[in-house]
Amino acid sequence: MFSKGLWYKEWQSSRWILLLLVFMFLIGIFGGMMTDANTWADTRDYYHSESFKKEQESDPDLQLSDEEIKTNLTIVYLNPLFPELVNAKYRDISPYYISFTNSIFFDIIKIAVFALGLFIVAFERFTRKNRFTAMLPYKRWHVITVKLTLGIAAIIAGLTSALGIGILYFQMKIPSQYLNWEKTKLFHDILGAYLSFILIFLVAVAIGLCIASPVASLLIGVGALLFPVLLVSSVDKIYMILHRHAENLDMSKLILREDYLKIFSPFEMQLKSVGALWFFFFLAICLVVFILFLFQNQKLERNGQLFAFNSIKWVVYFFFALSSGLFIANAVDGNIESGISLSLYITIALVVLIVAFLLAAWLVRRYEAYFQMAKSS
Repeated sequence: MFSKGLWYKEWQSSRWILLLLVFMFLIGIFGGMMTDANTWADTRDYYHSESFKKEQESDPDLQLSDEEIKTNLTIVYLNPLFPELVNAKYRDISPYYISFTNSIFFDIIKIAVFALGLFIVAFERFTRKNRFTAMLPYKRWHVITVKLTLGIAAIIAGLTSALGIGILYFQMKIPSQYLNWEKTKLFHDILGAYLSFILIFLVAVAIGLCIASPVASLLIGVGALLFPVLLVSSVDKIYMILHRHAENLDMSKLILREDYLKIFSPFEMQLKSVGALWFFFFLAICLVVFILFLFQNQKLERNGQLFAFNSIKWVVYFFFALSSGLFIANAVDGNIESGISLSLYITIALVVLIVAFLLAAWLVRRYEAYFQMAKSS
C-alpha cells in the first residue's frame, strides 16, 4: 500500500479527472458563492437607491425600517431552512439566503464526483487494464485502498479550497455586521457536505464493481442517486395521507427525520444535531468494507458482462421494482384531487413492485446482450 510505484500508477491513471474534479468544485461552489456575494451587493445598493426610497414613500403600508432592511440583508444560513425551523427572530423578516446550491454547476459537481468513482474501476474494466493490474506485485486491497484514498483526497481538497476561498470572498465583499452565521448549522452543513460527496463517490465505486458493463453502471448509478429523493417524496406522501384531515399539518418533525435520507444531497440538511452525520459516517464505513470485499473477490473473466456477481442482479431487480412501485403510487395519489387511502397506496405500490420485478428479470434474461459489452479476453 505504501509502494511509490502503486501510488504513481494510480495517480497517472486518474490524475486528470482528479484535477478536473477539484476545478469543478471551484467553479460550482466558489463561483456560486462569488455570484451570491455580488448579488447581495446589488441588493444592498438597491435598498440605498433613489428608486427604492420613492417606492417606500409611495406606499407607506409596505415601508421597511432600517432594522428590517439590515435583517433582510443579514446572512445567517448557508442554505434555506424549513420555515418552522428558522430562528424565531428571522421568521417575520427573512435573512438573505444563499442560492449557489440551486445552480446547474453545483449539480455538475455531484455528477463529476460520481463519474470519478465510476471511472477508477469501470474504466479499467472497460479497457481491460485490470488484467494488467492483477499481474502487478500488489495485494488487491492495497490497490483499491489507494484508489479510494486518492478519490476522497480530491473531494476533500476540492471542497475545502472552494468553501475556504468562497467564505473569504464573502468576508471581503460583505461587511461583518451583515454576516451573522449560525455557527452550529454552518458546521453541520459543511460536515454533512463532505460526507455526502464521499458517499456519492463510494456508491459509484461500489456500482462500478458490481456491474461489469460501463453503460449499465451509468444507468443504475443515476437510479441509485435519485432513489433517496423518491424515498423522501414517498414518506411525505404517506405522512400527508395519514394526516389528510388534520386542520394544521405540522411536518417539521418529519422534515428533521428526513435528513437521514438525504445522503446524496449536500447542504440540504435541516437538522442541527449530529445524528444524521453519524449515520452518514456509518454508511461510508460500510461502503468501504463492501468495496474492499467486492474488489478482493471480483473475477476478471466477467469483464464486459452485465453483472460482476450473479447475486447482485436480485438486488438490482428489487430496487428497480421498489422505485417503480413508489413512483406509480405517488403519481396516482398526486393526480386524484381527493387523494387515495393508505391501503390503496400500499396495494398499488406492491402490485407494481411485483410486476416490475418480474418484468426486469425477464427483460435482462431476454435482452442481456444489449445491456453489456461484448465479452473478450
